[in-house]
Amino acid sequence: MAAVVVVFLVELGLRLLLPFNMTAVSTVGHVEAANASYYGWGYNPHERIRIQDPDTGELHVSRANNHGWRDRDRQIENPEGRFRVVVIGDSNVFGVTVPATKLYTRVLEERLRRDGVNAEIISMGYSGWGTDQELEALRREAVLYKPQLVVLHVTENDIFDNLMHTDPGKFGARKPVFYELSQTGSAERRVNLRFSRDAWRNRALRERIISGSEILKRAWSVIEAYKYSSRPPYQLGNNQIRQIAFVVGVGPGDPFVAALREVENQAITPDELTALAQRFGQSESIGAILRIAENRHFHEHWGPSFYRHPNDHIGKKGWRLFLAMLVEAKRVATSAGAELAIISDADEGHYEWDLYWHRVAPDDETKKRYLAFSVHLKEFAEANGIGFVDSVDKVVRSRNDAHPNEAGNQALANNLYRYLKANLGDEMRVRKTR
Repeated sequence: MAAVVVVFLVELGLRLLLPFNMTAVSTVGHVEAANASYYGWGYNPHERIRIQDPDTGELHVSRANNHGWRDRDRQIENPEGRFRVVVIGDSNVFGVTVPATKLYTRVLEERLRRDGVNAEIISMGYSGWGTDQELEALRREAVLYKPQLVVLHVTENDIFDNLMHTDPGKFGARKPVFYELSQTGSAERRVNLRFSRDAWRNRALRERIISGSEILKRAWSVIEAYKYSSRPPYQLGNNQIRQIAFVVGVGPGDPFVAALREVENQAITPDELTALAQRFGQSESIGAILRIAENRHFHEHWGPSFYRHPNDHIGKKGWRLFLAMLVEAKRVATSAGAELAIISDADEGHYEWDLYWHRVAPDDETKKRYLAFSVHLKEFAEANGIGFVDSVDKVVRSRNDAHPNEAGNQALANNLYRYLKANLGDEMRVRKTR
C-alpha cells in the first residue's frame, strides 16, 4: 500500500511540477484518431508526431495540423484565391525520415511563395496507405479545397496494399473501404464489413496508457533510447544468411552457410565476419557480406525473387485494379475542377538504394525491369489524360531506410516544381502575390 501511495505522489508531483514533453508513442498514427473511422488509422488535430532519422538517430517532433495531417494548419475557404495543389500519398508524403520543415510539399510551397506565387501545397498522407485510402482522402477532404491540381504519390506496394482486405486475418480488417473491379473494368468502392478498430486496439490502448502517465512516459523514453543504443551493429538473422548465400552464389548446404548458421542471431564484429568469409574462400564478396550483415530491419523483408525484380504483377488483376483506381481518381478530381498528376516511387534513386544493399542484381536488364513500373504507369497516364511528374532530379534515400531523406525531398520538390511550371504556369501567374 505504501508503494502505491509513493507512486501516486511521484506521478502527481511530476504532473504538476515537471510534466514530460514526450513525443508521440506511435510514428504512423493510431486507431483512436477521429479520422481513423474513414481511413483506418490517423492522428488527431494538433497531436504530437515523432520521427526518428534512421541514419543519425535524431528525433524530430512536430504536430499534426488542424485536420490531423502532417502539414501546416489549413483552412477550407480560399478567400485570397490561392493556387492550390493537394498531394496525397503514403509514407513518402508523410515523410517518415525527415523533419516537418523538410517535407517536399513544404519545400515546394516556400519556393513558390519566394517566386511570388500565392500558393498552398496541401499534404495528406499516412504511412502504410494504399490507393484505396488515398481515394478516400480525395473524396472526403481534398476536393473541399477546390485545388487546381491533385497529385497522387504512388508506390509499387500500392498494388498489394489495395488487396489487403482479402487477407483472412487481422490485416484484412484494418481498412474501412476497399475497391473491386466491376465487370466493365472500373473500380467500384465497397464498404469493408470486416473493418474493426479492434485490429489495432491493443496497441492503441498501450499507447494511451503510456501517454497518460508521467512515470511511464519517462520509462518509455529510456527504454527506446536504450533499444537504439544497444542494438548490435552486425547481427545475422535467418533472412540475412539466405540473402548472403544467394548473393555469393552458394547453396543452403554449403560449409560457409553452415558456419554462418553457427553465429545466427548473435552479435558479430566486422573483423570476425571478414575472417569467416576469408576462411571459406569468400574474400571477393566481403563487402557485400558485411553490408547484408548490418542489423537493418529491411533485410527481414527480402526474398530471392526480388533480386531479378521480375515485375510479374504488371497486367495481372491487382495491376488492373490499381490502374482503374487511378481512372476513378481522375474522375473525382475532374468533377472538383482539378487536374490529376502522378509521382512514382519506382525511380532511379530507389533502384540505387536497393542496389547498394545488394537487394537487386547489378545488371541493365534488372534495372530496366525495376523501372518498368514507372514506364508503364507513365504510358497509361498519358493515354488517360493524367499528368506524370518525371524524376529529373534523382530522389536520394536515407542510407538506412528506403524513404527519401532531406536531399530526396528537395529533389521531389524540384521535380514537382518543374511540372507545375510546364503545365500550370499560366494558372500560377494569375495568382501572383500583389
